[in-house]
Amino acid sequence: MNRYSIFTYVAAALFFCSSALFAQGPVALLGIDAEDFSHPAPANYTTLMNDLYTTASNAGTGTLVIGGNKSAFDRVTIFWNALAPTIGPITYVNGAAAISAQPFGAFRMIAVASDVVNTPSGGLTNAENEALSARAGHVVAFVNGGGALVGFSNARLTTPYGYLGGIGAFTFGLPPQQPNITPTVEGLAVGVTDALDGCCWHDSYLTFPSFLDVLAFYPNVSGQPAAAIGGEQVIVTSNCPYSYGFWKTHGDQNCQAGNNADFWPAAAFPMFLGSNFYSESEVCDILHRTPQGGNALVNLAHQLIAAKLNIANGSPQPLPVPATILQADALIGNSDPSVDMVRANTQAGQDMSAAAGILDTYNNNLIEPICTPPAPSPKSGFTRPQDLMAESISIEGSYPNPVRGLTTISYALENQGSVVLAVYNSLGILVRELVNNDVSAGTHQIEWDGRDANGHRVVSGLYHVRLMMDGQTTTRQLTVTR
Repeated sequence: MNRYSIFTYVAAALFFCSSALFAQGPVALLGIDAEDFSHPAPANYTTLMNDLYTTASNAGTGTLVIGGNKSAFDRVTIFWNALAPTIGPITYVNGAAAISAQPFGAFRMIAVASDVVNTPSGGLTNAENEALSARAGHVVAFVNGGGALVGFSNARLTTPYGYLGGIGAFTFGLPPQQPNITPTVEGLAVGVTDALDGCCWHDSYLTFPSFLDVLAFYPNVSGQPAAAIGGEQVIVTSNCPYSYGFWKTHGDQNCQAGNNADFWPAAAFPMFLGSNFYSESEVCDILHRTPQGGNALVNLAHQLIAAKLNIANGSPQPLPVPATILQADALIGNSDPSVDMVRANTQAGQDMSAAAGILDTYNNNLIEPICTPPAPSPKSGFTRPQDLMAESISIEGSYPNPVRGLTTISYALENQGSVVLAVYNSLGILVRELVNNDVSAGTHQIEWDGRDANGHRVVSGLYHVRLMMDGQTTTRQLTVTR
């Protein structure tokens, strides 16, 4: 029977409500130790990496590789250096202390190296993973701000995928090493293709938050669990506070980035800042005004706008937020944040900076009691859950596979019963029944000559061998090449 180990890691409680539940940046997790020498070559990942990098909507540049560059010649470093023309410049950080202190905001994408268990030459260590896991809130904030995130095999570390701690609950599997994956429509759209086949894929994603999709699955593992998961521009609505960066890119016209939805509540407008009222377009212009020369007035206006949008969106107002908003309006007074200047080194500027700091903390949902949105419903990573019910039947394998002429299919039954063993094409259409009778318990073999029920040779492509008995079903994939 086809068995594999399963373990559970429940991600930590949400650090931010403006977390990856509302992620703006694209995310991709792949259960392969990609860097471990031709798994496959870096060039095969170019399409995926380009999609992630170009879809990111933050203002960062280049990619931060976490765990890389322990040596200029280790496999992790060689892999990511090869991708520099697509997602560069590449910056590396390694060692627990350095990872704990590394700022994320300047980068367009974060890449987490494969675990050291599967990639001994430069892989992410347990200590590095623990340091990154402790910064799960910062990772979530990075994605929420539009940054891209990609991660490779991690399930054999002590805290598997702990850096995803703000997202929700996951369960991971460790199936037997797999050389092949089957991309889904969602995976093909972001560059997860058969070009990523190669030995070996290690991790499976058995359950995960519902806003993520299966990008590829293991065709030859029972239940066909997810080999890669991810999504682009994911937004789950909530009345928890959103950051200034979120509101700056989720409005209309100039305050819309990419395909982001317009989240600005109409009830917020016209909005008063100090003694003046502003339209939606005028507020957008202020959000895009850079606080050059340490302009404390603009900084305060940014945070005050975000706070008022949050409140209009139904966010709770813990202390001291209401009083701070009143103070902020009083500090702005008759000043116009769209044109005026208040330097941060003046007394007025210092007062504005203090108020802005409180509102920034509120907008990032860090004032107790923090807002907690409902957890996303879990999604199963099993693309063929019916196979998990196959307790007493199994397809042991096919040899050779790929098939050019004749292949031998081995299957096993724990009990005697009426068996159907058939070949289907990739559209699920029956090609040929190979067995349809009563079969004794034990291991059996049947040959298939690559022909359909009419004796015609089938064309090249993917086919599925399906074994059925007593309401149980299990499937294995075959590849025919001509």
